Amino acid sequence: WALWRQGRGEDPADLYERGERGFEAALTAYPRAAELWLGRGDLRLNRGAHEMKQGREAAGFFAEAEADYAKAVELNGGSFDPWLRRGTARLNAGYALKEKKEEAAARFAAALVDFDHAIGLDGSRAECVARRGWARLALEQWAEAIADFESQIIEAVRTCAVVVITAETGAGKSTQVPQFLLKHG
Repeated sequence: WALWRQGRGEDPADLYERGERGFEAALTAYPRAAELWLGRGDLRLNRGAHEMKQGREAAGFFAEAEADYAKAVELNGGSFDPWLRRGTARLNAGYALKEKKEEAAARFAAALVDFDHAIGLDGSRAECVARRGWARLALEQWAEAIADFESQIIEAVRTCAVVVITAETGAGKSTQVPQFLLKHG
């Protein structure tokens, strides 16, 4: 919407700020409305994408979107949408953090967990499977050793019934992962 309005000569930053104020007022009145949290997350996700296209800092907008989607997951975690959207925010945050390899890899790993959960809720959604593939590819490009993902692996094991770990030969899948599991009980 803001980009369409920009084509009409309006400042997108002003449009995004007006949208933020509108959502803030609505969330103050209806703090348990998951759809409002999703809407504000979408606004922030789009703003981050716009900033990234302009070559400006975008990671903060993706982090804010992730927080909004996390609230929607808390309120409506049995629904597919909040998980897909939070995974998308995390995936974009990873790309925005490309200069910070460890932070980017952590975001990609977290996105994989969200996409796996969404697929578990509705495995027929092709968009989720595709985004999971992007997150996996990005993670493989950024990752060097399995040890960099110890906390994400432990979180995934604790929250998911099935966890699949893929990495290059020699990354430590068969030697380090069992040690992580023993260490964390």
